[in-house]
This record gives sequence, C-alpha cells and structure tokens, in this order.
Amino acid sequence: MKSIDRAFVRNSASGDTQLAFISMEDYWALTAKYNFGCPTRIAVDMQLTPHIYLYPIPDDDDYSIHYLAQYWLQDMDSASDNADLPVSWLVAFIDGAIS
Repeated sequence: MKSIDRAFVRNSASGDTQLAFISMEDYWALTAKYNFGCPTRIAVDMQLTPHIYLYPIPDDDDYSIHYLAQYWLQDMDSASDNADLPVSWLVAFIDGAIS
C-alpha cells in the first residue's frame, strides 16, 4: 500500500465519523492511548505490512473502518506474471503490447 487518502468509522447507531490523520510521532506522543470511545483520529505506520492505529480505541465491536487507499502496481519480471492492472486498463495494455 502506498498511502491512505481518506478514512471514516461507521457505527450503525451513530452513522459515519470522519477520521483525522495524525503522524506516528503525534500518536506516540499521546499520553492516554488506552482511552475508549468513538475513534476520531487515525495514524498509519507504513511498514512492509502497514499498521493502523485508531484513537481513541473503539469502545464497541459495532464499528467498521472504511478507507480509500492507493496501492503500488506490482512488477512484472517474467512472462508468467499476471498484470497487476485495473480491468479497465486491460485493453489499452494489450494494444500497447501488440504495437
């Protein structure tokens, strides 16, 4: 994953709550990380496997997180690889490969 552009938390009782992005530095600086409630902030640790931290910690298992993310396309380094492209690009990709 390259980045997360937007995110919100959905709760069937209260609807959607937009999440504000904070840096990992700001997240680690929070002194009360173990507060519970409806999440209002999100920090993303972009490691090989990204980790998402919500603050405050959801106080109910009825929350679901929704986000818009950008992903890097995977390299094609052999003829047996499948193209990691959106289906809508397939015709243009094939036309370009044939030309």
